[in-house]
Amino acid sequence: MKTNLRGLALTALLLSASNVSFAQQGASSVGDLPGYDEDAYFADESTYQQQVSEVAPASHANTYESSQAYEEDTAHYDAPSAYQSQPAYSAPAANDLQPVAFLDGHRLRNRRSHGGYQAACDGGCGGSCGQAGCGMGYSGGCDAGCSGSCGGDCGRRGALRRMGLGSMFGCESNTWAQTEALLWFTQDRDMPALIATAAPGEAPFGPDSTTVFGDDINGELSGGFRGDFGKYFTKNVGLGGRFWILAENQDSFYGEGDGSDRSIGRPYFNTNTGGMDALLVAADNFNGANFTGAIAAESSLELLGAEGYARINLGGSRTSKVELIGGYTHFSIDDTLRMSSASLNRNTGNLTNFNDSFEMENRFNGGQVGFEMSVTRGRWTARSLTKVHLGNMNQTANIAGSSQFGPVGSNPPVLSGGALALDNQGTYERDVFSFIPEANFKLGYRFRPNVSLSVGYSFLYFDNVALAGDVVDPIFDGTTNATGGPFGGRPFKFDDSSLWVQGIDLGVVINL
Repeated sequence: MKTNLRGLALTALLLSASNVSFAQQGASSVGDLPGYDEDAYFADESTYQQQVSEVAPASHANTYESSQAYEEDTAHYDAPSAYQSQPAYSAPAANDLQPVAFLDGHRLRNRRSHGGYQAACDGGCGGSCGQAGCGMGYSGGCDAGCSGSCGGDCGRRGALRRMGLGSMFGCESNTWAQTEALLWFTQDRDMPALIATAAPGEAPFGPDSTTVFGDDINGELSGGFRGDFGKYFTKNVGLGGRFWILAENQDSFYGEGDGSDRSIGRPYFNTNTGGMDALLVAADNFNGANFTGAIAAESSLELLGAEGYARINLGGSRTSKVELIGGYTHFSIDDTLRMSSASLNRNTGNLTNFNDSFEMENRFNGGQVGFEMSVTRGRWTARSLTKVHLGNMNQTANIAGSSQFGPVGSNPPVLSGGALALDNQGTYERDVFSFIPEANFKLGYRFRPNVSLSVGYSFLYFDNVALAGDVVDPIFDGTTNATGGPFGGRPFKFDDSSLWVQGIDLGVVINL
């Protein structure tokens, strides 16, 4: 009789502590398995308490409050007649069983103890609590957001404790690990028309031409990776780190020929005539000119981010919570443009080579502040993360160009200045204030006690970013073509621009 009452009291304590923690962690301890919702569970508990009250003598219903009183009581009841009269219940030996309560399929049972009371599960375990046979004694329980079983894998946890890793892993550590595959698109990047083609004998610039590289650099799909790792050190305070990187977003073009199938040229604004013109790469009898050549161009964008942050639980209900996020952020954005062309004038036998390189580096260092909200219904969890990064954006531009002019077979000298990198050559740097809003929405499904799959959407907007397309200036003095320059051009000037990325996240969340 006393054993059952003590078991019920311990079970009520476990459920109460678990539900309080779940209110902060946004998880639910019941209702996530078919046929075991809250009404069914507490109905079973009420029925069980009624059965116990019918079995227990009224005079001893609330008498014994300690194990000492229990031992004294068993001395007077060696063979309680009330127990023997109930066929559904047989009395345990005095010291054979300890009142260890645990949840197994949301039903209360008693099992043989191997070291005292099992650990109370007082936070977001989302599964079984203090399973039998652990032999771990009282361990304090898990106190925040495990989202898995508490004392579930007893052998594994015991082994970790023997190796001295029990505080790092296991339910009490409240450690999370999240890995995601990123399928993100970047914004199309503005750029002048840099390579154009036309029909044989036609001008590779103007309305009758087709731009094959430049204008808009398409922000195509880029794959990437994001990892988020951290640990709750108290019920309401945790520290974490996040790192993400995108694969190079690239657009390129390569063409060669003698102009018999198409004309290829590099459009530019001719400062001598005041109109559009082109450096011919491949042409067949275009205004009497004949060129054979090749051209290659590549634009690439690389992004990565690294963060260290703290999260503070601001409160919530049993199935929801709101956390304040704050910490440090580093972003790296590199935009590069490279072009190279070689053309042979078949009329004169002279060879012309141009090489241009624009490397724009952006390094952001600053703070972040925002909120993360989560709502849990059974095995499903919806999360929203909104924050803003504020700090300094260091911008660096490296611009270089070279050219060669001379007869075929000769070794002409390499001159400074290309077709695009002219008077703007050099290294330039500045610091500007930048803000970067970020939003992430995620839906997760917990298919194992501590493992969830998630799908989400992410959006980041980068303010004050230096991009190659903003500093490329196709202005050229056409009278100096094939003479070694000077070609003209305008001095370098930073131009404020912006960039956004967005896409789908596919992830796995593990809570240890």
